[in-house]
Amino acid sequence: MSLSSAAVASVQRDGLGCSAHALGTDLEFSRPDFTLYRKGKASDVISQVLMPASDRGLLIGVSLRSGHQRRIFHGRASSSHGFAAGDVYLRNFDEDYKADLAGAFDFMLLEMTSSCLRQLAEEHHLPSGIGIRNFAGEQDTVLANLMHAMAPTLEARASVNMLFLDHVMHAIGVHLLTRYGDGQVLPEQVTRRGGRLSRQQERRARDLLMANMDNDISIAEVAAACGLSRSYFIRAFRETLGETPHRWLLRQRLERASDLVRHSDRSLAEVALACGFADQSHFNRHFRMLYGMTPGQMRRL
Repeated sequence: MSLSSAAVASVQRDGLGCSAHALGTDLEFSRPDFTLYRKGKASDVISQVLMPASDRGLLIGVSLRSGHQRRIFHGRASSSHGFAAGDVYLRNFDEDYKADLAGAFDFMLLEMTSSCLRQLAEEHHLPSGIGIRNFAGEQDTVLANLMHAMAPTLEARASVNMLFLDHVMHAIGVHLLTRYGDGQVLPEQVTRRGGRLSRQQERRARDLLMANMDNDISIAEVAAACGLSRSYFIRAFRETLGETPHRWLLRQRLERASDLVRHSDRSLAEVALACGFADQSHFNRHFRMLYGMTPGQMRRL
């Protein structure tokens, strides 16, 4: 049963049309082209999302728990959807949205701006007007895993790695265009093989990445400095150096850290900070993955 109009009118809402007072979890990380959210509530009380149409772009959500039910209204009609853990949904902001929410929920959400989507289409020489269909409560392992990969960004102590976020955002955009786009976009149209970086472009990219070892630079900024689009740069960088910009820089940071661990008297915490790692556990985890031991074990050896 839907909520009464009087009750709906009296509810204070957040930027996504949710009843703000009902939320137990409400986290947000915003950049010019996208915003990450985590929204959740523990109670089973029915609430409602109500949001007028706008040109903000689209919203992608992945459910982090099972049991949520959602009734979405389409004019006088409606459709009901159940969510298991890992189920995803997408809604375009260019349509009015009204839905009754039943059951506790916990969602990771990504808002992509219209300009971000247009840029992605242009980078791949696709029509800028490609639409992406709405859906709810569907299984999409690829999209769910990409969304999960960005979850640490919302944690208070997590280091924000813009290279990594840019790469994941690009992968999500490509996936949406090829799986849910209405323009019959084929995967090979957006993943076709690129060329290699010139020596000057490679040197410029390396220098910029190494000068920003603390992760405070985006792929778009490095690509622009090389005179390339973001999509072409990602493909050309991988073709030239054998890995993505994020993975390449992570390896450089770990190699520098290894040198400091073995040949300096800095504490391990100081080494972690000097090489751009958020904290000791973050440093230890990546160090072990590359070298098969912790920084402390390497220093003792």
